Amino acid sequence: RQEKIFSLIYAFGTNKSIMARRHDIFHNNFLHLAAKLSPPSQLDHVSGAALQMQRELQWFKEVESMVQPKYKEETNENNKTPSTLFTDEHKELVKDGERWMK
Repeated sequence: RQEKIFSLIYAFGTNKSIMARRHDIFHNNFLHLAAKLSPPSQLDHVSGAALQMQRELQWFKEVESMVQPKYKEETNENNKTPSTLFTDEHKELVKDGERWMK
C-alpha cells in the first residue's frame, strides 16, 4: 500500500467518493486495502511494535474517514469486513506490541 496514492485520492476533494467506490478483483474496497498490514520496510520506519500498531491504526482510521459508511461493512470475497481484515492482519503485531510494552 502506498500512502502517497491515498493522499492523491484525498486531494480530489468531492470526487474522492467516486474513487472510494472502486474494488479490486477480490472485492476489496479502499478500506480493505488500508486494513492490510504494511510491509516490513514501512513498519521499520517506526521503532517498537506498539508504536507500529498505533501508526497502523491511525492509517486505517484516516482512510475510514474518507469512505462512506456502507463501505465499512462491505465484505470481500473472503466474507471479511475491513475491520475484521484489520484484526486478522495485525494479530502478530498486537502480540509483539504486548511483549514490547512489558
